[in-house]
Amino acid sequence: METSEALDRAVTELGKFVRDEIAATSVAIGCLRAIATQTLSHIRTSGDHESVRLIDAEVEGFTFVPRITGLNGAQTLLREVSMGGMIHARLTQQLIVTVFTGWDAHHRARIATARGLETDELRSDYFGDLRLLRNDIAHSRGLAKRSVRCAGAVLSRELKTGDLIYLGDDELANLSAKVPYSELIGRE
Repeated sequence: METSEALDRAVTELGKFVRDEIAATSVAIGCLRAIATQTLSHIRTSGDHESVRLIDAEVEGFTFVPRITGLNGAQTLLREVSMGGMIHARLTQQLIVTVFTGWDAHHRARIATARGLETDELRSDYFGDLRLLRNDIAHSRGLAKRSVRCAGAVLSRELKTGDLIYLGDDELANLSAKVPYSELIGRE
């Protein structure tokens, strides 16, 4: 395969991988927010603030689904799936880890080879920022170990030591558009 064709294919596949991962995370967050919002509304209007279940423990095909009951349970779920809540954070942390791992384990080497480079010669602030975030997610329970000194290619805010790492809604929405395709193909 010609080098430019191999490069185009490798970069195109990277873009699809990143977009697919972002879409899966966005759908999960959106569905959870919709469920929480609709259930909270239903509980408030039903007048039965304790017995209405948001998620029942008996869902076919699943051995465990957490039971969330009543107004407090629905409010807690809504808070946790809202931006910066623990469920939202975990889902976006998983996205960061998955995208960086896919880049590092597969896509980076393919793009570097197609460009005639050694893998470690292919660098990007975008994937470098994901690496820094991934390291703190994996080694510090999702908390920033120190003030994150990212290049600003992924996050639009600075993290301080101990801050919960997550992608805000705008950061998640813009993550795909920030992939530095021109830089990756060598046309900076």
